[in-house]
Amino acid sequence: MKKIVLNEYGVPEDVARCVDAPDVGAPSPGEVVFDVIAFPLNPADIGFCRGNYRIRPPLPATPGAECVGRVTAVGDGVAHVKPGDLVINLARENWASQRRVAAEDAVPVPAGLDLKQAAMLRINPP
Repeated sequence: MKKIVLNEYGVPEDVARCVDAPDVGAPSPGEVVFDVIAFPLNPADIGFCRGNYRIRPPLPATPGAECVGRVTAVGDGVAHVKPGDLVINLARENWASQRRVAAEDAVPVPAGLDLKQAAMLRINPP
């Protein structure tokens, strides 16, 4: 899979690198795996890359506050989404082609919602 990684903070186009990373693997109980379809670039992400956002994790780090994806697998005990469903993710680190998250972080997307709007649903104005 691919993901964006920062090894240092700075101007995003200088410090953000697309890298090959291991697939996220199968979901454990209470987890959801999905392929990321779209993620926006918003001011919070730019501040994150520059290191002047309120969240500044240890490096290396993956940016991305928002995304929309299609569920590929669910762990035991997950009933609110199934493979094929569209979800937004409440967790961060979404500049990646695949995510594995706690089930409560995968929120179903209503039918008919524009995918670009869904990708921005968590933070940017819908």
